[in-house]
Amino acid sequence: PIFAKTYSMCALSLANKRFSQAEKGAIVAEDFIITGWIDLVAPTPTQQAFLDSLAVSDLPHTHFFALYSVLTDRLVALDCARLTGECRVETKATKSQLRRDRIAACHEFESRIADYRPAIKKETQFNRQVRISTQIKQLEGQLAEISKKL
Repeated sequence: PIFAKTYSMCALSLANKRFSQAEKGAIVAEDFIITGWIDLVAPTPTQQAFLDSLAVSDLPHTHFFALYSVLTDRLVALDCARLTGECRVETKATKSQLRRDRIAACHEFESRIADYRPAIKKETQFNRQVRISTQIKQLEGQLAEISKKL
């Protein structure tokens, strides 16, 4: 039956939660971190390194926020690995926050590049196509520069 079916794919997500300042009793979730789909039967080497880093014995047990922080660092490491090819976890809080800021900047550059790509195809004037193409190249250069620092 339905319950006998096994699933080999998973995706993980984390988000900070806080009480809403605008609406009493409401909770706001922000700063979402979401992994892509991971095939648990045949993960990529990067995904396997990530999964290995989630061993419960290696995670802190002092308090829930310490556990949450370490899990967040692991998800950020997997996200960075998409650009660097290496799933490396930062252990110092200051480096971890800097890395989160850098991966957020990478996401911003990727989003802007994705916005420009359809615009270049729609554009009929060659000089505008060149301008858009130049902007894309500049953004790709900035993305590559930040990716090196992850």
